[in-house]
Amino acid sequence: MDKVGYNGIANLKHHHSQYKEHIMNLLNDGKSSIKSIINVIDERVRNFDQSTVPYLIPQRDGQLEDHECRDVAALLLLSQQKKRHLLDRNMNAALQQKIEELQRNLMQFLSRKLDQETKYEKAIVSIGERKLITHKRDESLKNLLKKTYLSRWIGPLYKSGNEVDSNPNNEGKFLNKRTSCMDFARMKIEISTLKESMESLECLTSSIHRLRLSLFKTKKSVTCEDVVSSISEVLNEIINEAKFVKTALGSSLPISWSGEGDTGYTGDNASTGTTHQECTKGLG
Repeated sequence: MDKVGYNGIANLKHHHSQYKEHIMNLLNDGKSSIKSIINVIDERVRNFDQSTVPYLIPQRDGQLEDHECRDVAALLLLSQQKKRHLLDRNMNAALQQKIEELQRNLMQFLSRKLDQETKYEKAIVSIGERKLITHKRDESLKNLLKKTYLSRWIGPLYKSGNEVDSNPNNEGKFLNKRTSCMDFARMKIEISTLKESMESLECLTSSIHRLRLSLFKTKKSVTCEDVVSSISEVLNEIINEAKFVKTALGSSLPISWSGEGDTGYTGDNASTGTTHQECTKGLG
């Protein structure tokens, strides 16, 4: 039984191999036939393509190509001109903006320069006015000094003494001599007082000059926008100088400076008092 089974299996394997070879041969034959058919079809397609391509591609004229080249060149030139025009317009706009900015800066500079020159001219005018006022004050002080000269006070007394001495027959000789002695003693006191007043006036003049210099320094420091501390120091100096000037002015006039002189000097005394009041107001 086993042998019969083995023989049957062997026969089946043999038949299977035969059928397999037959099938493979059939497949190879079919493959070769299909390849041949595909080759024939490809060849026919290539032949068809080669025959139809000349009819599908249009024949271009040389003159038409020249016109197209010219049109393309014209378009390129036009685009370049547009770009150049845009570039020029942008550059002109930038230049115009720059020119306007420079003009604004120039106008601002000129306005600042004009303001500075105006301030400088005003400062010069104020300095000139201050010098004129100072000159007037100096003239007033000179007139005040002239009114305190010894000849102004001694001259009438000396003249009246000579007249008394030249008239020995005068009945009031003794009374006049006594009055002259009293006047002479009083004048000695006045002379010493006048000397002190002259010294005080000299101190007053120098103090006024120092005060004027201090004011000028203050004006200059304020104009130059200096530090606040230096300005406060200069102002303190000015206040001290003004107090000193006020004290010197109060002690510079003589004791008899109250309008008690003769009628010939009444107008001068009034003008001197006015000058003294003006100086005191200016210092106050």
